[in-house]
Amino acid sequence: DFHSLVTAHGQVYGLDSQTGALMVSNDRRAWDVRAKGLPFTDIAVDPTDPDTLLGAGAASVAASVDGGRSWRLVGGQQLQYVSWNGAGLFGISPDGAVVTSNDGGATWRQRSVLSGTPHALLVTDNTVFVANQDGIYASDDGGETFTAMMELTSAR
Repeated sequence: DFHSLVTAHGQVYGLDSQTGALMVSNDRRAWDVRAKGLPFTDIAVDPTDPDTLLGAGAASVAASVDGGRSWRLVGGQQLQYVSWNGAGLFGISPDGAVVTSNDGGATWRQRSVLSGTPHALLVTDNTVFVANQDGIYASDDGGETFTAMMELTSAR
């Protein structure tokens, strides 16, 4: 049961939510289990280095520089979801704080806060997308401000 899938560098990185296993596939058929029992809800892969990953979980954020085989705690930040683009790392905390890091997760800067529990985060080259129980929101200014793309009236 993959809860996080990332494609980067011609590979698919998957995080199994049941076992905490991080798996990587070069051919989308065979999977290399890189680690087990990871306490993460999401992973992100450095767009410039296939061996540098960040894992976000309820209690901590951790980094790997060996393709996910070993991990070390970084930044002291609690994040629910993470996403990485050429501009840096983006994260969102369980309470909706949108944060960024330009040093691999060692330090974080808060950009804004969205109300509601976050359910997903995606960062493209120019846009930050956040989904929560109230809808889907987009930011074109690095997470400083967000505009509702779709509001869920059933959530109110």
